[in-house]
Amino acid sequence: IVYVSDRGSEHPNLWEVRPDGSGMERLVEASHDLLWPTVSPAGRTVAFTRNADNENQVCVFVDGAVRQLTDERGVHTELAWIDERRLVCVYQSPLAPPDLWEITIDGERRQLTFSATGGVVGSDLVLPEVISWQSHDGLTVHGTLFSPRDIQPGKHPLIVHIHGGPVGQANK
Repeated sequence: IVYVSDRGSEHPNLWEVRPDGSGMERLVEASHDLLWPTVSPAGRTVAFTRNADNENQVCVFVDGAVRQLTDERGVHTELAWIDERRLVCVYQSPLAPPDLWEITIDGERRQLTFSATGGVVGSDLVLPEVISWQSHDGLTVHGTLFSPRDIQPGKHPLIVHIHGGPVGQANK
């Protein structure tokens, strides 16, 4: 059984345990949250996502090593195996609505669905900047800054969306 747990760490890491509860072992330790673990049909490869800088990238754990399969800006979720070499997932970004994508263990990607969000075209949107700053008590606060394409100092309103914590994240 493969699962994620923050046992002994401040981030969920990838663990394995036998069905009887024995043999608990950490497979992957990371300084980022590891999410969506899924074992390939033959049981040789574990796919999961690694959350870093407000993005979820698809990785695999095979033969004792981690390999990242994706690097597109955005969020990959809902991982599932099609067969031993291909995964399907939901991918979305600030420029693209959620769609189904096929990803091979070689990192090749193919879009399977083509959604539209109320007539908004991705080329009209901008990618955000991941930012951080120190709060009054010294805690590092992380944020995502969406700036207009053509910045005119003093001419744009500011909208702040604050979500709860301490470990919650708005990344879509």
